[in-house]
Amino acid sequence: MSELPFAAAQHQFQVTEADRPVFDGQVVHDVCSTYALAREFEWAGRRVYLAARPAGTEAIGTQVEVIHKASAPLGATLDIEALPQTFEKGWLVVKATAHWAGKLIAEGTTTQKVIVPKP
Repeated sequence: MSELPFAAAQHQFQVTEADRPVFDGQVVHDVCSTYALAREFEWAGRRVYLAARPAGTEAIGTQVEVIHKASAPLGATLDIEALPQTFEKGWLVVKATAHWAGKLIAEGTTTQKVIVPKP
């Protein structure tokens, strides 16, 4: 595989009450929701793209996959890491992971379509 024009990105995210799973006004658990993890994975993948954005391009998020493996309580600070996997024909695939206190909380991928807008 040739070297990718993108590099890894990291950020931290603290779980708040707004990140809990809530459906029809009912809080399911006082832990980080899969939805919040999907949002953070999307942001991580975007950070990979934005840090090395090819001139004149835009990226459209097309897919987020989250495999939620363990709970993270309110107040936990998660370490989110995004590693570019492939960039072929304008498709950027990034592997994302979330860890808390050394434990894998979730893993997955994001995909973005990198396009050059027509004038």
